[in-house]
Amino acid sequence: FHKHNTNLAQENLQFANEVREIMVDENPHFSTGKSILIADFIESTYPYLITLLLWTLGSISLLLIIEIGFKDCFTIIFSVLLALGFIQVLISQLEIPITPLNFLIFPLILGYCFDGVLHIHQRYREEATGSIPFVMRRTGAAIIAASITTASGYLGFAISDHPGLSGIGILALLGASASLIASFIILPAIIAWGDLKRLRSQLKLKG
Repeated sequence: FHKHNTNLAQENLQFANEVREIMVDENPHFSTGKSILIADFIESTYPYLITLLLWTLGSISLLLIIEIGFKDCFTIIFSVLLALGFIQVLISQLEIPITPLNFLIFPLILGYCFDGVLHIHQRYREEATGSIPFVMRRTGAAIIAASITTASGYLGFAISDHPGLSGIGILALLGASASLIASFIILPAIIAWGDLKRLRSQLKLKG
């Protein structure tokens, strides 16, 4: 048989498919064990996990469109998805295994990201154009404190010897990082760019 790392979902599935049914003297022999059970669990739950993630993103988007309009909704979703894309690249480069157990943390990560970005965006709407430095000093400090407390709670999971709990903790910490990236880098940059465009338009009209 090929060598497989059964801690990785895709390789676990490949290994299970290779050993699930073995022909001996033209008689089928069926295997069982941890890898087979995990593969069956992945195959039976993965489609529902993807559906769960899409429903989470769709319901949040719908609520945002109703509450703040399509344009602001697009800005917020773009900030979150860009931050999550960066984290996904990091997960891939570090070869962090995604399993059905720690995949369940992704809807929670979406919640982290949207929570921080929405606080920044709503405070900016209250303070109006040009207020992003003030908003980042005030509301940003609260978001940092909230992120630190959340990360502290999951740190115990991340350093656990249990692979499932460790995976949940690591992904949760990366989710907190994604929230900070979206709230402190991507969204403020987009807002500042929009403020600069409005300022230039106003100067042209006055000129």
